[in-house]
Amino acid sequence: MKKRPELINRPEFTLKIIQVYETSEVRHGFMLLGLSITGKTTILNILTEVLSEVPGRATYRIIKMNPKAITDK
Repeated sequence: MKKRPELINRPEFTLKIIQVYETSEVRHGFMLLGLSITGKTTILNILTEVLSEVPGRATYRIIKMNPKAITDK
């Protein structure tokens, strides 16, 4: 994993990463909601990076989609 000197290892932040991982294991899709500058993107980036480094697992990547570009037909 890349060194991230701007991050501080906090138990609350680690717990949120674990909760997002556990949610991803039981759901087909999910959204992260919350106030600005609370770490949503950082949590997703760290989780994606760490899961991609696990031997024997697929490489993960984040793809952002515009919900208005998706049709129901």
